[in-house]
Amino acid sequence: MGIRARQLAIAKAVMAGDAATAEELAGLIGVSVMTIYRDVSILEDCGVLRRNRGRIVAVVNGLHAVDAIFRVEQGSEEKRIIARAGASLVAPGSSVLLDDSSAGVWLFRSLDRVDTLTIVTNSGCHETKSFLVSRSGRCSKS
Repeated sequence: MGIRARQLAIAKAVMAGDAATAEELAGLIGVSVMTIYRDVSILEDCGVLRRNRGRIVAVVNGLHAVDAIFRVEQGSEEKRIIARAGASLVAPGSSVLLDDSSAGVWLFRSLDRVDTLTIVTNSGCHETKSFLVSRSGRCSKS
């Protein structure tokens, strides 16, 4: 299990209940307690979880948008399939307008095979910005 998948599993486990201890999460996910603490620290920085009196609790619930990292990973296989289909329709020299949706990140990942491409987006996702810069050597912002 990769880091993102593990962090998503931690977040889902905590969100499914009221709270959990690091020991409970370590047993559930099959990693050390220290790994849980390192991942929870990252999840705290993202505003997804927080530590409170020896327990790990969710900051978000179903009514709030989950941090972008987790939205990108949710339904990733379906998003990957849709993105590949969409990318196959993009011809070299095309312009593509994408919103800041998590599915848009998967489309960005699938567009790496298209040469001479203009992408316009309102996405603030770091991965999207890095992708654009790596493709063009520059990133213009208007």
